[in-house]
Amino acid sequence: MGNAPDTISRAGWTPESEELRPDEEAALEEQVRRVQEEKRLALSDPGLTWREWFLFRGAKWYLGLGYLIVLSWETLYLFPPPDLPGFVVVPPYVVVPLILLTLYGFVVLWQYLWYRPVGPVGSRSTRAPTTRSWLRPFAVGRWTPEMDDIRAGRRPLAASEVPDAKEFL
Repeated sequence: MGNAPDTISRAGWTPESEELRPDEEAALEEQVRRVQEEKRLALSDPGLTWREWFLFRGAKWYLGLGYLIVLSWETLYLFPPPDLPGFVVVPPYVVVPLILLTLYGFVVLWQYLWYRPVGPVGSRSTRAPTTRSWLRPFAVGRWTPEMDDIRAGRRPLAASEVPDAKEFL
């Protein structure tokens, strides 16, 4: 190996003549203890799995991106580019309702997957009175914490029933 030192120095591979000072050693030991505590906490509560993260948070971006792609495709039919060979011109009375249906489909799909109610929600055995409409066809989104509570048989708490975090500060 040639010139490689036996120990790693504080600032690179240059050999040092002095040992660690007591304050440097205490700081290093404190950092090691802090890292060990962080590892212990991370192992005790690892957080969301990749699947849960994607369903509860990440897929929202893909759904929004997909909607923008479909909307831009439909808008091209409404405002066709000039001099594009083979492009079919569709009348606006066909395209505008199609855009509105796409928008409604996006809203309904969003409600189905991620709608979080404001008021009380019942469990499977005790349903709370819900008013469903064509804008809110689902009581709770499929990929929400409230639906996890309903699947587990617990009654999800409404926002008004949850303790306010400001009261504990």
